[in-house]
Amino acid sequence: MPNSKYNEDFKKRVALAASDDTSTLKAVGQKFGVHPTLVRNWKLKYGQGENMSEELNPGLVWHIDRAKFSFDDADEYEEWKKEKKVFFEFSPSQSDDFGEAVFADASECEDDFEVNADRGKVSITLEEDGPIISAWVKVSADLAEDLDEETLSEWSSDEGGWASCSIHLGPYDASISEDDGGDWRFAEDS
Repeated sequence: MPNSKYNEDFKKRVALAASDDTSTLKAVGQKFGVHPTLVRNWKLKYGQGENMSEELNPGLVWHIDRAKFSFDDADEYEEWKKEKKVFFEFSPSQSDDFGEAVFADASECEDDFEVNADRGKVSITLEEDGPIISAWVKVSADLAEDLDEETLSEWSSDEGGWASCSIHLGPYDASISEDDGGDWRFAEDS
């Protein structure tokens, strides 16, 4: 039984149409007769999201596949759309072990910065009430000498490493209404 009734060329055409920041997932889905979730998935696979991690230098990367932001004020959303800036807030002291398992000196790692080409990649899908954001964020920090994948994975999921960071939209009053959670990985493995 075939995995999909849609061929690769069709998926790529949909992904290309979805990469236009003026179109919503719903509108692209209606145009091609597919569900908006498929549009998002194909946009991530064939569009900007496909090679995000390959463009980052070795080190640690925090990744979130999907963060849906909601704005209470439609005017603020329209204002944010003019520049579409995404920020990353990082505070390893928010994890259960204060980041000691991962970072040489976790107190030196606290940061809040705009995610740009030097520090990561962002994919933005505009919807009616707020954007859906996928992000890969490079974290520059001295790592613990004995850090390995198992320790990083345990810290990320079991020691509260997931709570040590988040993305936000700067000064705008927007909150994450849905997300798939973020994860940590070594850049060369992502």
